[in-house]
Amino acid sequence: MPVSITTRARRLSAAALLATAAVSVPATTPAHAQFATDTIALTGDPAPGTAAGVNYSSFSAPVLNGSGQTAFRGGLTGAGVDSTNDSGIWATDPDGLLTLIIRTGDLFDVDDDPVLEDLRTVSSVNLFTNSGGEDGRFNSFNDAGQLAFFASFTDGSEGIFVTTIPEPASLALLALGLTAALTRRQRREPDAD
Repeated sequence: MPVSITTRARRLSAAALLATAAVSVPATTPAHAQFATDTIALTGDPAPGTAAGVNYSSFSAPVLNGSGQTAFRGGLTGAGVDSTNDSGIWATDPDGLLTLIIRTGDLFDVDDDPVLEDLRTVSSVNLFTNSGGEDGRFNSFNDAGQLAFFASFTDGSEGIFVTTIPEPASLALLALGLTAALTRRQRREPDAD
């Protein structure tokens, strides 16, 4: 069935209106302004879990889980940073709070036993970033907040590790427990005066 001139005119008019609407957006409006955007970290920002004056210098491809948590590898610059401690992995908890997971140059316990320690100095870290998690391939950050990462150590060993990103309530309980333990220890120690 041929399209009538009136129908064609309506289609052209609708197309012209859409084109006009698209053109009427000011050129200075950023493309992302149409969508809600959360900034997780920027180069130059202080890196959580590090000393004052230590800032992000670069980032690798982030990973995102179905719960909206993000993890990424970041490079560092600033006071006391050198080639032995210039990168780490950070992740957000369910409320978006960034937490340092592991950093090069730090001691890391590779023993699963909470009593025994096998501390090794971290020489490099990385995330598995091959997938967004919806294509059947592995994803390093699942919806339960478990993050898988790779670490190598100065003794030549390396491993793959999984950690669960604590929720804010878990962090608060941990902080409360540590404060109580430190207070109890201070009460038991006699003054050196």
